[in-house]
Amino acid sequence: MDPFIFDPQGDAGQADLVLGEAAISDPGWDGEPSALTLRLTFAAAVAPHDVVGYIYLDTDRNPDTGRSPRDMGGLAGQDIGYDYYLDLFGLPSLGLVDVWRQDGVYIGSAVGEYTAHSLTIVLPLSLLGREDGVMDVALALGTIQGAEDWAPEIGHAIIGLGADWLTESPVVEDVPAEAEQTILLSLDTSRLQPGLHTARLAIANDDPLTPLLYVPLSITVESAPTMGRLMGRVTNRYTGQGMGARILAQGGPYTSSDPDTGQYTLWLEEGDWLVRAIALSAPASVSQTVTVNVSAQGMLDQDFILAWCDLYLPLVMRE
Repeated sequence: MDPFIFDPQGDAGQADLVLGEAAISDPGWDGEPSALTLRLTFAAAVAPHDVVGYIYLDTDRNPDTGRSPRDMGGLAGQDIGYDYYLDLFGLPSLGLVDVWRQDGVYIGSAVGEYTAHSLTIVLPLSLLGREDGVMDVALALGTIQGAEDWAPEIGHAIIGLGADWLTESPVVEDVPAEAEQTILLSLDTSRLQPGLHTARLAIANDDPLTPLLYVPLSITVESAPTMGRLMGRVTNRYTGQGMGARILAQGGPYTSSDPDTGQYTLWLEEGDWLVRAIALSAPASVSQTVTVNVSAQGMLDQDFILAWCDLYLPLVMRE
């Protein structure tokens, strides 16, 4: 799992968060959604009744939309506009984390589990209407008596910028004053699509002014001579507008279309492929599957038209 927040130990009581980690699973061919797994590690052992609170999720990464965490137990310095929030108050009795939209609309529930010093939450990303899992996040944690640990107190953390193509060694190391430590980075591009990929190397330390340093990393992957490019647009049958979808090749890679324009690009090895487009924020049955033949260094146009009507009618009850 990729760390997304390091919080100082000893700045809270029972709910003393020290580390937040996240991982995003790949979607399945049959429509199994991507899932976001969050693991919060605390300084002391925790039980289901020990830690409650809120996790604020800014899925569009725009602080000018959504609500401020200070509207619901957070701090003014937490500079996001959350679009969704996770409510941990149902964990002690039901073992569930409720997902709410910022305007108070209940979206669904996710499973939460305590293990020794940690709390793990598995959240289907379809509940958030965003399948890439990239979002800004802030937390307000405490007990039923009130909040006692805010993370981070200033700014925000970012989930989903971890890179499964990058590993570092050593992960933990004590470095004496005036000394140096070499970090070895290993790259595995076997599952990466051609193009530019970026990541950040997070370095946690005991400097009170800069407890977390980020080193930007980037890599450009070139297409292999045996690959071709599948391009096109995913549109809504009823509106004609572009829509977000996951485009998967059976037994191969996947990509996502732009939620505004519907445009996508998917590089594949030459040959015949089954390719499926599955709408985001819709049931897995909202999909279209085609067979394509990809030629080496060729370009093939393939559009998808998905039938999804995101329309809710009011229910009026009369006596």
